[in-house]
Amino acid sequence: SPVSATPYTIQGSKGQMSALNYSFSFVDGGMMINKAPLTLKVVDTSRIYGEENPQWAVDYQGLKNGETRATSDLQGEPEFSFSVDKASDVNTYAVSLSNLEGISSNNYSLSTLPGTLTVKKAKVDVTALDAERIYGDPDPEFHFTVSNFKNGQTWGDSVVTGAPQFIPAANILDSVGSYDLNLGTGSLSSGNYDFNLIKGNLTINKASLLAKAERSEEHTSELQSRE
Repeated sequence: SPVSATPYTIQGSKGQMSALNYSFSFVDGGMMINKAPLTLKVVDTSRIYGEENPQWAVDYQGLKNGETRATSDLQGEPEFSFSVDKASDVNTYAVSLSNLEGISSNNYSLSTLPGTLTVKKAKVDVTALDAERIYGDPDPEFHFTVSNFKNGQTWGDSVVTGAPQFIPAANILDSVGSYDLNLGTGSLSSGNYDFNLIKGNLTINKASLLAKAERSEEHTSELQSRE
């Protein structure tokens, strides 16, 4: 029964009551139904750095009689209050209901609880550039690129620092051929990014071998003896 119809009349009847010395009369009573408490809790959620905020949701805690948001007498939609956008750094942010003026109910007394939005790190691709060297020579200076930044960022304004560790699968004595140029995290660091490490290729080329013919002279010695 809805709160709006209160007070409800309660009528008495004799039923199985009896008494030798008394007669019975009945006076109607009344019953008040008060609003049930209903808490509107902002549902905790998360997203990746650089993406748009998700659609906010509310958990209605305390609905009675098997009701849902759709079957209850709640009218209107709540308004959300937050201070986070796609450019906000990795962190946890509060999301609350700014006010309840836009939502009403005859059967429920409304209160709110905030939720949180957790912004998680995005991933950038760190790729080792292909390199080559001559057999027997030391490794060259290796280079890398970083791509897939968010919010139109570049290396210069992304607050990514450091460099990866280069881990070639070949050493100075290995034969001519093609070898993986693997990456480790090294000193790479960022508050907003994790790193997807992509290997490159190290090619060892043949060394030049110069074969030079040397001139050879044959000398004959003659031993002369005097008699």
